[in-house]
Amino acid sequence: MTATITQRVPATVGVVGLGPTGLPLALALAGSGLLTIGFDLDRARITALREGCSYLGDVTADELADTADWFEPTAEPGMLAGLDAYVICVPAPPGADRADVNSVDDAADTVAPLIRRGSLVVLQSPVPPGAAAGLADRLAAGSGLRAGVDFHVATAPGPAPADGDRAVRDAPEVVGELTPECARQAAWLVERVAAAEPYGLPAGPRVRASVVVDRLAELLRDEESDLSGARVLVAGAACGPGSADVRDSPALDIVRELRRRAAKPSYADPLVTELVVDGEPVDRVDWRVDWRGDHVSEFDGVVLVTPHAELMGAPLWSAAPLVLDTWHVLPAGDGVHHL
Repeated sequence: MTATITQRVPATVGVVGLGPTGLPLALALAGSGLLTIGFDLDRARITALREGCSYLGDVTADELADTADWFEPTAEPGMLAGLDAYVICVPAPPGADRADVNSVDDAADTVAPLIRRGSLVVLQSPVPPGAAAGLADRLAAGSGLRAGVDFHVATAPGPAPADGDRAVRDAPEVVGELTPECARQAAWLVERVAAAEPYGLPAGPRVRASVVVDRLAELLRDEESDLSGARVLVAGAACGPGSADVRDSPALDIVRELRRRAAKPSYADPLVTELVVDGEPVDRVDWRVDWRGDHVSEFDGVVLVTPHAELMGAPLWSAAPLVLDTWHVLPAGDGVHHL
């Protein structure tokens, strides 16, 4: 089986379109330790980047210098051949009813003959719902490979830039995929982006809660167990490490999805003393009292959502039957699984 991006070290990524969204994204990927090829048809942009000069007001020469060893700008499509992943960031301005996807189609046609088995293609351009399927069909036609089987496709749109001279610094979030495996591959890549400069965001799950819970259900099935009725401990409920703020925390949607699927969620967080989701309190495990092996082992699974220092300083992952690490900060194996 051909290796995917999550299995290759260092992984190689191509960013197609180096505008206000694509260039910061490429630098974030390079800054996270991924070998990044930045492709743009505008040769003036490529020349400027190779000379260490930025054409965007929010991207500095220092940022370019800091990532120079990991970032290669080019106007030659051949440089994109055989990479582990591709992120399409070409403009897709909104039309009367939907985004104008002509530039996205052109980018897909450029990438299609260059992808390999195991490659991931993520569309970050702002596009209408359901775009993943259309992109997959186009890539399959141009590559002769099977979408969702031979290669992976997902959409993780960022916001449309309001000003062509200002970089978009909002990290993408996976919102569409063909298969659960497509979602996991894309989630791994998005995590790298979210945790890296210039975004400076927490690395936690930036995918739909359903993706996290689907993965947990799969792991439980492997243990001959079932999500329905399972006791699940959400480790960390805040929006980020060191914070007590639960607003916009991924834990909220994960708890909702667990409840929707008849699981029994609890949470442990050293800073969040109360968690209420949709008016219903979530059972709390007092980490000072109950964050111990014999108590953690009573749960069917643990989902690491917010790795507070207090939790990480007293790790009990080996006590749980299985652990789903949405941050990819724990060594995989011995019951620990990555998203």
